[in-house]
Amino acid sequence: MHYNINNFYLSGNYIILNGWAVTEKHQNFTSSDTHEYSLKLTSRKTGKELIYYGTIKYADKTQLIKQWNNKVECTGTFNTGNCYYSYTHAGFEFNIPISDLEADSEYDIKLRIYEKIVNLKLQQSIFALGVDSSYERNGVRYQLYSDINKTNVTITSNQLYMRSGPGQNYALKQANFSCSQNGTELFWYPQGYYNNIKGVAHSNQGAIDSELWVNLRYDLGYCVNGKARAINGTTYDGWGPWIYMIGGGTPAIIKTTSLDTFTIDELKTYTAKKNTNTKALITLTSSTSQNLNIKAYHNDSLVYNQDKNISGTKTFEINYKIPNTGTLKFVVSNQYRSKDISSKIYIASEETYNLSKSSNDIITVNTPIMVLTDKNGNVTQYKEKINLSAIPYEMNISQGRGLSGITSAITYYYPLSEFTLNSDYNVYALYPSSEDTLNYEIVNGKVKVNLKKDGVTRKSNYDISYFHHPNILLSVIDGKLYNSNVGGLSYYNGGGIWYPSWDDELGTYNYEYIGTNLGVNKITIKKDLSYTITSKMFDTDSSKYIIKRVKSNNIGNMIYKKTFTIDELKEKLGIN
Repeated sequence: MHYNINNFYLSGNYIILNGWAVTEKHQNFTSSDTHEYSLKLTSRKTGKELIYYGTIKYADKTQLIKQWNNKVECTGTFNTGNCYYSYTHAGFEFNIPISDLEADSEYDIKLRIYEKIVNLKLQQSIFALGVDSSYERNGVRYQLYSDINKTNVTITSNQLYMRSGPGQNYALKQANFSCSQNGTELFWYPQGYYNNIKGVAHSNQGAIDSELWVNLRYDLGYCVNGKARAINGTTYDGWGPWIYMIGGGTPAIIKTTSLDTFTIDELKTYTAKKNTNTKALITLTSSTSQNLNIKAYHNDSLVYNQDKNISGTKTFEINYKIPNTGTLKFVVSNQYRSKDISSKIYIASEETYNLSKSSNDIITVNTPIMVLTDKNGNVTQYKEKINLSAIPYEMNISQGRGLSGITSAITYYYPLSEFTLNSDYNVYALYPSSEDTLNYEIVNGKVKVNLKKDGVTRKSNYDISYFHHPNILLSVIDGKLYNSNVGGLSYYNGGGIWYPSWDDELGTYNYEYIGTNLGVNKITIKKDLSYTITSKMFDTDSSKYIIKRVKSNNIGNMIYKKTFTIDELKEKLGIN
């Protein structure tokens, strides 16, 4: 197949590709009745094939193709070299809708000829040297790309003169040695391979029937068949017509490139309490420095609309008040295109979890605290795990003695290092009774005591925050317990101990530790605990009781003891 690709440009929403092509010694090319042109494009990305049929154009290549010594035109004879064929309509033009071509893709090209008279179909990859313009439409660049540096040629003629310029009217090149038939006139080497193309030129630039000439570098060779020959090299350069060459190397492709391209790499949405501020993080990558408009919609309501400049990869933080659970959709656009990404976004569940006293369960909160959606639409949900512990969860005490030695903590197992246990959580206890003088708040018949937090400590894969009772003050004057200083009294620090009522009956009593506002989901955890009063302050008649004086107003600091039986004690106290 002899061919030239002469033009590639955009017209409206179509790519126009034209040129001419013939086969030799087969049949006439005179109208659409004699032959047909088609073009096959194959996407390197998807493998999809696109077929386009060309319009036949007038481009007379009869004189170019016929042999100089062949004087008879073929009439009713086919597949012969004994006459010459007419190639008056060897031109073609293809109209390729740009909507057919995917952006950022490469398409291999096959030029196909169907010779209707002899019923022969041929196709081959093409080279399009010198047709390297690119055109832009709707943010996409379209280019017929044929890399001259990756192209080589093989000479098909045994007696192809070398010219000093791109055309038959240019002088013949001369060798510095003489051969028997043509003296110093220089010829290209028959079946010679040349891989140093200096440039190309067209005989009639822009016309469908234009003929391509190639400027090749060479070295002087030797005589072959009585003619001085040039061989592949780099010392000199000369011209020859493409029609007598076979292209090799990397054929032409149609290449599409997005302009001002950008990608949405990922979207992170963060859970928050209803009607409070939350954030979303969107990561974008831009191939150039450009302005992008970013819009965010929560359940179709616009919550963000800003223009941002970006070059390279950048993450933008979007802040807004979250009204409810729903879908957060981002639409990112420039002057050429828009892209979108959506993700589920949640409000804090604010659930309540109950833990039995012997349970050490770690609660996995079902509502995600963050949802990550990547550029491929893959979704990853991150959930928090929380535990409220108290050890021991049950103990035995005597009447009038306090609860002590309890180690209690909130443990927060974070899914990613960016999360931590919130320091504004609350924790309190509900007790069945207390000493009257402590004066704590009564809630639903229970004594409510706000517990003290020690702060949050980060470990390798969790945060922990210990909590404990506030200190109780023990009066050295009246022996009573107080939760704050009462004027005029002196105290011992009773420590972080809880004192039930001193006259509670023997038996088991239930109490609770309750953590609230825990984690991102602001959950509540109720931990059941218990204590058992196993002995009374005043026990049997045979028991002995000790009275201590810890301070005397008149005698300074002194301590003394005296032991009484129950009857003696009643007598001293005037009890019958």
